[in-house]
Amino acid sequence: MYRRFNPSLVRAFPSALHRFCEYVERTGAELPPVKAIISVGESLHDHQREVFKRILKGDVFNCYVSRETANMACECSEHSGLHVAEEMIYLEISPQGTGDYGDILVTDLYNMGMPFIRYRIQDAARLIDKKCSCGKAHKMIGIDAGRLSDFLISPVDGSFISGSSLTHHLLAEGPRMGRIKLIQSSPNQLRILVTGNESICAEARDHLKARIDILFQGKMSLDFEYTENIPLLDSGKFSVVERRF
Repeated sequence: MYRRFNPSLVRAFPSALHRFCEYVERTGAELPPVKAIISVGESLHDHQREVFKRILKGDVFNCYVSRETANMACECSEHSGLHVAEEMIYLEISPQGTGDYGDILVTDLYNMGMPFIRYRIQDAARLIDKKCSCGKAHKMIGIDAGRLSDFLISPVDGSFISGSSLTHHLLAEGPRMGRIKLIQSSPNQLRILVTGNESICAEARDHLKARIDILFQGKMSLDFEYTENIPLLDSGKFSVVERRF
């Protein structure tokens, strides 16, 4: 079906597209190249970006969208941050705790029926204080983890830890493993879901524990749980990190 449709552009949740690419790679199928892949709705991880480029043979663009205000920011071909669509919205970042990340406040400029004014959308981002080499003058943001609940809070100093950056830190090196999900229920308690059984996942468990102990200086208590499947959210998205307090 994909070959018959022969898309020039692919727009998808990165978790769903990653599973599709894993299937393509596993079956040895060859797909026609696309002009671009647009990732929306979830945090885009570096390892997903590399898989999409390799399997779909196109450049990957991370975009920030919402149901309330549609397209808000997107990468250009330089991939050095997301350009805010300032023709459509006015975006502010309200500081939250320590670190560079803050709560996004958005005012839409085109909704004449029921405009949102400084709408707290429950997402987090950081301002990028530099001009992009592409020449565009739009404000730039980094949105390594979208929802505020996608950030862990460090038991060491109370800082916000980006779920996307943490995932890259845990998975960029080390043994191959299935899906994982990190659930923080209190400042020093982390439950880690891993697909597979305990004997198969022993190496992955040891790797994750060692990395997390270094990052949080041994102050995070870890509880591993092995499961056949980690369910998606009701929206159809997959969240690697979830904070429940």
